[in-house]
Amino acid sequence: MNNSESHSEDAPVRQPSQRRAYLDDLGPDYESSTTWTKVDADQEDPRQRIWNIQQKRYGFDSRQTWSLDFTMAELLYERLQSYLILADRQINLDFHKINFEGEELTQREAIERLLGYCRERLAPDVDGEDYQGEKAAEKLWNLWAVLHPYMWW
Repeated sequence: MNNSESHSEDAPVRQPSQRRAYLDDLGPDYESSTTWTKVDADQEDPRQRIWNIQQKRYGFDSRQTWSLDFTMAELLYERLQSYLILADRQINLDFHKINFEGEELTQREAIERLLGYCRERLAPDVDGEDYQGEKAAEKLWNLWAVLHPYMWW
């Protein structure tokens, strides 16, 4: 393959940085609905060229806007996983306490709860019913609104 073929606007843009390790941890069957990266060799999507242009220009493409609530839950999930590891080496995650729905939570407990809400939100719906996912999304963003001022180190 020569350089011009490897940078074709019709070829899917794939970079090692596209690996989403924390999303992979959601299970072998988890497939991001917002960052579709698998392309079947025998199928060509006519939108691929546009997506490649968008990826080169913006660093993401329009697929991540199709379901922005999922995109944001995925992004938050990955970053919270990393934050727990990195920040825990720097600060005491049990120091700050917040009140959420009448319950006192440490920063660590709140992060772990947020991760649970993210997992619920990102879980596939059953029989087309997404009530649990919607309920989890509401709690996710309500808790994040309370916790986010403490999320730095």
